[in-house]
Amino acid sequence: MSRLERRYRGLLRLLPAPYRRAWEEDMVTAFLESMATGDPELDEDIADLGRPPASEVLSVLALAARLWFGGLGAPPRQFVWGQALRIAALVGLLSHAASVVSSLVVRLWIDGRLGLIPFGPPGVPAEGIPVPGVEVSLPPALWDQVWIVVDLLVLAGYLALLLGRRRLSQVLVVLAILPAPLWQGLYDSELLLRNAPRFVLDLLLVLAMGAFRSDSPKPRLWPWLLAVPVGGLVLAAPLILVLGLAVDPFSWSFDTATVYGALLTVAIAGYLVAGALRPARDSAWGLALLVLGGAVLALRLGTWGTAPGSGSWGELLVVAALLAVGLPLALRTRRALRGLPQEA
Repeated sequence: MSRLERRYRGLLRLLPAPYRRAWEEDMVTAFLESMATGDPELDEDIADLGRPPASEVLSVLALAARLWFGGLGAPPRQFVWGQALRIAALVGLLSHAASVVSSLVVRLWIDGRLGLIPFGPPGVPAEGIPVPGVEVSLPPALWDQVWIVVDLLVLAGYLALLLGRRRLSQVLVVLAILPAPLWQGLYDSELLLRNAPRFVLDLLLVLAMGAFRSDSPKPRLWPWLLAVPVGGLVLAAPLILVLGLAVDPFSWSFDTATVYGALLTVAIAGYLVAGALRPARDSAWGLALLVLGGAVLALRLGTWGTAPGSGSWGELLVVAALLAVGLPLALRTRRALRGLPQEA
């Protein structure tokens, strides 16, 4: 076996085992034939020193993603992986969509149109108040408006996806998220570096949108639609309570990672409790929560020490809580996945 063939077979190990058993030899034969030039000496050099070209690597990666994250009709294990990625992507879109509602609720409260809790504390200007979904250190200037536009575009993409317009949704999400680092880099390069972990997660969200294909089950409309206003109120409530009770919000790390970490900890704990009471739970949701937990934990660690109040006990509490609920969820999800067949 030549080095080139060995390297290509190593690349094919990214594919699910049942697919490799059925198609590996045919794929290897076709690849080696495509690399032949007809010159014996050159072919010998390629076989000894060559590597699969970038186009072939990307082709295998795309095939692996399509097979591992399957839709309707895929083997059970691949379908669960695909459904988990789609749920995680929906939650990522929901976080942006809920930020729009949260910003609106907080603005109405600041303007005195929500009289449930009086505005405070004194000395904190309204235009400088942090909003969940926007880092507290951002100045009240152009970038705030840019991020609102991003959230609005993602909200439109989220609604399009729920209505079955998959292609439109993917285009809107790409247009919203991919230019955002460029806009922020032009506005404040230091701020861009500080928010780099968040942009990386948004880039992963764009990639996860590829899990929505023609063979994917359509999301249930009303639960996901209702989650937007509910999520917005949930995001706005802590900020309104903290400021309304005249507590200095900067004495506690009140940023995106903290808020989402706390919410996700509660969600995972609820899933574990529900699973203990009724063992036959949807393993796709467990895997999705595990993926989201890892993403939020990475965001928390990646933004450590970058916001006012950083290094406080609040950040440590979020990390400890996520690990406390995430480890049993990982064990439970691993057992569930091992019990699923890889072939239909």
